[in-house]
Amino acid sequence: MRRGIRLGARRWRHSDLIQRTFVHTSSRLKFFATVTMTLQASRDFWERKCRPIQRKGSKAMRYLKGFAGLVVILAAVLALAWPAADASAQAAKEVAIGFSGPLSGVAAEYGQDCANGVEMAIKEINAAGGITVGGEKYLFKLVKLDDRVDPTEAVNNARKLLDQYKAPAVFNPVFNTLAAMARINQEKGHELLLMAYTSTPKVIEMGNNLLVAIPPPFTVYVKSFSDLAWKKGWRKAAMVVTLGSYGDEWRQAFKAYWQAKGGQITEDKPANYYTETDFSSQLTAALATKPDVLLIGGPSGTTALVIEQARGLGYKGGFILIDQAKMDYIANILKGTQLMGNSIGVASVAMSPTASAPAFDKKYVSEYKRMQTWEVALNYD
Repeated sequence: MRRGIRLGARRWRHSDLIQRTFVHTSSRLKFFATVTMTLQASRDFWERKCRPIQRKGSKAMRYLKGFAGLVVILAAVLALAWPAADASAQAAKEVAIGFSGPLSGVAAEYGQDCANGVEMAIKEINAAGGITVGGEKYLFKLVKLDDRVDPTEAVNNARKLLDQYKAPAVFNPVFNTLAAMARINQEKGHELLLMAYTSTPKVIEMGNNLLVAIPPPFTVYVKSFSDLAWKKGWRKAAMVVTLGSYGDEWRQAFKAYWQAKGGQITEDKPANYYTETDFSSQLTAALATKPDVLLIGGPSGTTALVIEQARGLGYKGGFILIDQAKMDYIANILKGTQLMGNSIGVASVAMSPTASAPAFDKKYVSEYKRMQTWEVALNYD
């Protein structure tokens, strides 16, 4: 018999699990709902791992890690919504969790990785018995809808997930579509929690009370990647980065930091990494300025195409990859790292200095028959 429950990357003893009581009082009703939160193991873990950043008067935490944090929030909501009942006589109720993202087109692999991370977490929660709130047991299911990185389609998906599937929360991994959804998710009577997988700082600056940001802001990468490039002696940089708010912010932040160091931006030619497959015009213009390094990136699949096409045009310099583009994924597409020489970017999950990383990698690859990425890991976490 198992002595504990596997929570995320490690196994916790039952005695370590948090159990909190929520009290709801009204003129006619007073009840206690006990919530067993099977995804956070101690108050210290909560403060260290999730690092909630709250704005006065906000209804949702600004920073909270992935599906684990979402379940805690949902547990609290459910605890205040239903009175205590005898769970032994009732079957588990099912709660839909929504996903709207690119599941077709050139960015489909990126969207599928994000969805797989959420799905894997849901499977583990359900296998462990789900959560019990107010004496009732709840399980989860994932409903995935393709929005093709179209803001209008994303908004339609959000409304469908809320109205048809009664989903209290929706995951989305692209800022352009998140921004559109954020304009409607606080409508009175149609509130919807957005789980935002985007590293742009603007997702927090929007001030949306029902939005949770999953990854850290990309500004930490701008500084570290630029400093590494500077140590290599690179001084002239050209940019061929994905279009859209996220890409625009990355380019602006990199340009400001690079120029502050004394570097030069020789060309800026953004491209749509979500719809284009031929980047020869942008690359030709950028390479004509003789840069030491190219700042590139968007979804990993199309970033691999950019690297391949740049080398095909005779470019022998370095690459700085924005955080959305993952080096291990690109190396897998390119059948090795030969074309990626002198590249700076995000390390693979398997290279993460944690004891659980190899086991997580093995489990995901075994179950999904594809390599795991940070999109998987952070949406799962």
